[in-house]
Amino acid sequence: MKSRRNPYASKLKKSVTMRLSEDVVQYFKNMATEAGVPDQSLLAPWTAVNVALGLDAPIRDEAYYQELLAFVDECFERFGGDDAHPIFVLVDLVANRIRDFEARKQPWPSASTQASRLAFLMEQHGLRQSDLPEIGAQSVVSDVLAGKRALNLRQVKALAERFGLSMDALA
Repeated sequence: MKSRRNPYASKLKKSVTMRLSEDVVQYFKNMATEAGVPDQSLLAPWTAVNVALGLDAPIRDEAYYQELLAFVDECFERFGGDDAHPIFVLVDLVANRIRDFEARKQPWPSASTQASRLAFLMEQHGLRQSDLPEIGAQSVVSDVLAGKRALNLRQVKALAERFGLSMDALA
């Protein structure tokens, strides 16, 4: 088989490195084998998209952040049911950039404790101690809020699901 020149090479101004998991690389290799083309001819468009979306650098401002959020929303609307779709490789890269930007822009306060985060969530959702059966009885919630007791893994998982947060936000 005769190799072809990368049609995107002239559009790239610098070399770019993209981190892809082994299963993604294998996915592209299988596709290339089936199509009878070199692996790089399939990876090159992904690299071009990476550069076009600016994923080779941190998010620079709020407007760009909003664009990337809209991109992720669009991907989930179009391909949401198919986690194996190749677009989710790109969505994962975008999500990492979004996560980094959010951590820089709105980090948890360093003095934040498990009790203060729980108190904040309760205030935001208008909840009383008795409204949190995920933790246990009102007295248990009171001990957690007073810093006398820590949340266990089961409680953290239940609260994370209830409030739509990662478990890390409550641990």
